[in-house]
Amino acid sequence: NLKDYLYYILYFPKILSGPITRYDYFIKSYSNKLKPSDCFLKGFFYFSIGLSLKCILSDNIAYIINQINVFGFESISIWTSWIGIYSYTMRLYFDFAGYSLMAIGIANAMGINLPDNFDLPFCAKSISEFWRRWHITLGHFFRDYVYIPLGGNFKNKNLLLQSRNLIIVWLITGLWHGFKMNYIIWAMLICVFILLEKSFLLSIYKKYEFIGRLAVIILMPFFFLFFSIENVEYLKVYLSKIIDISTIHNAKDAIVILNSYWKTFLVGILFLSKYPKMFMEYISKNKIAMIIISILLIIISSYMMNVTNSDTFRYFAF
Repeated sequence: NLKDYLYYILYFPKILSGPITRYDYFIKSYSNKLKPSDCFLKGFFYFSIGLSLKCILSDNIAYIINQINVFGFESISIWTSWIGIYSYTMRLYFDFAGYSLMAIGIANAMGINLPDNFDLPFCAKSISEFWRRWHITLGHFFRDYVYIPLGGNFKNKNLLLQSRNLIIVWLITGLWHGFKMNYIIWAMLICVFILLEKSFLLSIYKKYEFIGRLAVIILMPFFFLFFSIENVEYLKVYLSKIIDISTIHNAKDAIVILNSYWKTFLVGILFLSKYPKMFMEYISKNKIAMIIISILLIIISSYMMNVTNSDTFRYFAF
């Protein structure tokens, strides 16, 4: 009916960048929504964590990227180029995961559940699994409205048709982010590797799980470099520095960065693991602890917003 439809399209926590919420999911949650007094604290807790991911982690990691820009891509060492790869990835991840948690938290505070958008993607055992854990609602959208209508995986496991479907889905995924070459390259790189996994790599991962985990830890940050640097010419320069072994004995620029930001970098790496989520779930069992942690995070995040000149969420651009 018109009332439910308008409520769905105007529900502000999910409008700008998700989580992309299907009408049937939303209306079911709306129809069975809890009293705000029963779930406000949980929502407040999620909101504070999301805000801190953005203001404390993402915006501070941006300083590392700014420092690399000051050095100039032409002059950075191989060490700094790899620090940059992980910094670009962490900045993007904490920015968008933080936004999603804030949206989910606001919705929870009003008694409505929105779907999870991230589920520890860097703990995945393959690139295919990584994407199922990253921007989950977008992946589900393309699966249900593009991949399955094209025929999905097909019952006869026709690899050629599966490949066609995946290429189409990933091309659309790249274009969804913007009509720029770097997004298309990013999407096609992931698509090619997923096809390789479907062909033979997954069978290797089953025997040697650490290989799949290494693929995620090394390749996904590399792929996100194509996503983060929009100028293709600058991207070419940066890529040349990743394999420039002539600079392996010159780590002065990397030392300068780590002297200033090593704590930020290490905390960022830690928050890619499963342990912060485990701690969050442990805290959520104690109301007093939730209140204290939430207030502290919001105070620190508010302070950091003023200190770091916090910028807008990156995903507002898409």
